[in-house]
Amino acid sequence: MNAMDLGCAGGQIIVDHHLLGDLAVGLEGSSNVFRGTGKHNWEILFNQNLFLCDITEPYSVDDETGHLLFDYIQMWEVLEHIPEEKLPMLFENIKKHLKDTGIFCGSVATHVCPSVTHVSIFPKTKWAELFKNHGMEMGEYIFTHLPRPVSEGDLGFVFTARLI
Repeated sequence: MNAMDLGCAGGQIIVDHHLLGDLAVGLEGSSNVFRGTGKHNWEILFNQNLFLCDITEPYSVDDETGHLLFDYIQMWEVLEHIPEEKLPMLFENIKKHLKDTGIFCGSVATHVCPSVTHVSIFPKTKWAELFKNHGMEMGEYIFTHLPRPVSEGDLGFVFTARLI
C-alpha cells in the first residue's frame, strides 16, 4: 500500500507503514517536530519518508520512477487549522496524489479552541459541500479498527472521502 499522512507530526504512522513494507510519506508544516515527541522518527527518516512542506502550496511527491499516487491519504486534526481561502489548493494537492480508487480519511474539529488555531470552523454539512465542490465525496467513517479522535461528536467528526 502507498500511504500519505498530511500533518504527520512525529511521523509514527509513517514509521509503522514503513516497517510493514509499505511506501509511506509524511508531510508536516511545522519544524516543531524536531523538538517534540517523535523527533527520533525525524532524525531517522527526514528527507526520506518524512518531509517539511506547506500542504496549502503546490507540491509533488515523486521518486525515481516519477509522480507517486497513494492508496490512502490521511489527515487527522489538521483541516480546521487551514484558512478557508487555502482549502482549494489543499484539495488540489490531495486529488493530485490520490489514486482513482484511493481513500482520503481523517477528522475535523468543529469547535473553537482558544489554545490552538482553529480557523475553519464549519458544520459537517459545509465540509461535505466543500469536499464536493473540490471533486471529492465525503462518506461515513468506515475504519472500525482505528481509534476515533477526541474531537468526534459535538466537537467534530471523522470522515472518509473518494474522488468523484
